[in-house]
Amino acid sequence: FQQAIELAVNTVRDVLVPAFARVTDLSNCVSFYRQFSGLKLILSPEIKDNEEGLLNFLVYENVEEYQKDTLRLYGLKNTDLLNEMNSYTQEDNRKDKIDRIRRAKEQIRLFTEQRNSPEVLAEIEYRKNLNIKRLKEQKVI
Repeated sequence: FQQAIELAVNTVRDVLVPAFARVTDLSNCVSFYRQFSGLKLILSPEIKDNEEGLLNFLVYENVEEYQKDTLRLYGLKNTDLLNEMNSYTQEDNRKDKIDRIRRAKEQIRLFTEQRNSPEVLAEIEYRKNLNIKRLKEQKVI
């Protein structure tokens, strides 16, 4: 148990804290989430159900840039799985790759459809104002 605690503390100190220190703007924030909690960046058909996925609309200037990055990241994950799992066969890899491409295309579709919608823009503004209010209450700003 003590070893597990030491490993957790060392990992936070050596990996998480330096990565978090690099989060100084929205682009770095998205990179941080992609590295440590990519599921939070997934877009949902229901705008209010998006966790941090709305950050994508602030970071990516156009659909092509988002599409390129999304397909690249989904492809990297598939390659990582193939390299890490001993029992992961070529057939598993093929099926997983098909599923990942399907999910990537769905994310690209949502990004394209929601990109300039009034609901997305209103939700982004609402969250921005709420976060500013919280930072002021905590005397951070």
